[in-house]
Amino acid sequence: MRASSKVRPPTTVDAAFWLWIASAFLLILFGLINLSSASYSLREQFSGQGISPGNIDTYVTFVRVFGVVLLLSGLIIGGLAAPTRMGRSLCRRILVIYSGVFAVLQIALVVAGISTLLALVVPVMLVGAGVSIYRDSTRSWFAHG
Repeated sequence: MRASSKVRPPTTVDAAFWLWIASAFLLILFGLINLSSASYSLREQFSGQGISPGNIDTYVTFVRVFGVVLLLSGLIIGGLAAPTRMGRSLCRRILVIYSGVFAVLQIALVVAGISTLLALVVPVMLVGAGVSIYRDSTRSWFAHG
């Protein structure tokens, strides 16, 4: 097939794709930061916040587990973004649902004070991608998939 005969996805699909790729990159980066943070530095930080010494190990474990969740979420979102861009409607549905659930959980963690305000960048990008991918201009693109 010649390159000129290929059909390009709508601009909104491309925009959603790049938002998901950027989100996946940030999630993987944040996950690796959580996993590679030194335990003694986390313990000092938590003790400086007034957390009792008995609960500090629980918080350190939570940071590590959340790092794994972030890393896996980044890989899942990044892995589903390409098939969605190619017009796979099932991947689009799965990715939008996963992005929405993750965004709600991340916002809840920020509101609860467990996560930082910087982490709100990712949910905003995920919601933007989800809205963009369901615009009217994308309907025909996903009709065949």
